[in-house]
This record gives sequence, structure tokens and C-alpha cells, in this order.
Amino acid sequence: GGDFPPVRRHAGYQYDVCTFQMLTFKDDSEPFKIFLPSDDQDKIVECDVLPWLMRFATDGLGLAIDIGAGDSGSCSWPLLSEGHEVHMFESGYANPVERSFVELTRDLNKWQKKATLHGAVTGDSYIERLFENTSKIHLLKIDVDDREDYEAVFAGVTP
Repeated sequence: GGDFPPVRRHAGYQYDVCTFQMLTFKDDSEPFKIFLPSDDQDKIVECDVLPWLMRFATDGLGLAIDIGAGDSGSCSWPLLSEGHEVHMFESGYANPVERSFVELTRDLNKWQKKATLHGAVTGDSYIERLFENTSKIHLLKIDVDDREDYEAVFAGVTP
């Protein structure tokens, strides 16, 4: 146990992430960082593009919805670091331990008023009711691969 230093990130503005960082080796013996809750270094940088995409949608601050926010919320952090409002949906947030890691990062960076944590997306009309008075959603990120409960919700949606 004991204290652990947060990981400092620089996507968007600088911010801290409360996570455990470990170094492991892949098959080719190259060092590879693993973060707990479960984000690997190659997955974290995928989310660094989101603030750039948000700039296409708005000249100012915007509203983002992150469906499949992940165990650590890593795709929401770059958006929050630039001041955007983010609604984070993740089935794992029903687990108090997983939720507490995300809340640690949110609270450390003082994003309580900008980040809203929700549970899993379901087939009911919760999301519809939640955003019925919203004039514009600037960015919708959906990452639900290999999750049958999410795939079932979006099965009838056509682009």
C-alpha cells in the first residue's frame, strides 16, 4: 500500500492521472508500460486526438459524450483538460473500486463540475431524457467493442 505518484500527461493541457504504472516486456523484449486500471500506453495515446476533433466542432468549450469511457476514463481526460464538459458512460463504474480511481483523477484535477460519471448505456431512454434539453452535442465517442451489452444497444442504429 501507501501513496503513489500520479502520472503526468500533456495531451491538451497538463493534468494528472491516478493510476498504477508498471513496466513489463512484450514478446520482443521491448519495455511496455501497463497502467491499472487497465490502460496500456498504446491505448492512452489513441485518446489524445479527441481535443483536436473537438476543435472542429466548436470554437469554444463543448459537450462530449464518452460511451465506453473505460476503466480509467483515459479518453475523457484530454477533453476535460481543455475545459470541455464530458459525460462518461462505463459499465464498470458500478464497481466502487473502479469508480473510485476515476473519481480520484477527476477530483485531483478539479473537474467535478465538468465530468459526470454514468453507468452502462442501456436500451431504455435514460440517455434520451438526460440530453433532451441539450441543443448540441459536439463530440460523441463510442468505444464498445467486445461488450455484448453495449453492442445490443447499438445493434439497431444505422449511421
